[in-house]
Amino acid sequence: MTADGWVWAALGLLLALLGARAWVVETGHATLGRIPVKVTVLTGACGLAVALVVGLVAVNGGARLVYLVLHPAEAQALEDAANAEDLTTAPDVPPATPEPAVVAPPSPAPTASATTRAPVTRAPAVRAPVTRVPVARAPAARAPVPSAPVTAAPRPERAAPDAQPGRDGDSGT
Repeated sequence: MTADGWVWAALGLLLALLGARAWVVETGHATLGRIPVKVTVLTGACGLAVALVVGLVAVNGGARLVYLVLHPAEAQALEDAANAEDLTTAPDVPPATPEPAVVAPPSPAPTASATTRAPVTRAPAVRAPVTRVPVARAPAARAPVPSAPVTAAPRPERAAPDAQPGRDGDSGT
């Protein structure tokens, strides 16, 4: 199996473990916030599978990079092949030859019984570009918000029913 095959197999294992963990979580009956052992084991296995996928991808790309650094002639040959392929697969550009202009035949002279329609021409209609001017609007008039004066809360005239007689003078006795 090639290195790419190992990466795909590890990714498939990761997806299977994630699906199994989701199934266990959804069908399990956790009580009072306890995490079942199955979920813990599958979570650890998912973490290992993620590390495996990341490691295999890094090793696969890293091994190729190290090989190309150690063999610069091979790297240059791959670069030249890619450039040659780009040149051969590019679409052919036709030579720029101007086409002769087509002149419309003269229209007949208008007669007294002519309609009010514009004469038929073969030239395409050209529209002026549309320019958008920002609309300036006057600011909306807002009613002033009156601010209420800050006053202290009135003191009760009678003491609360549960007040204790004391020396502070607020007991009402």
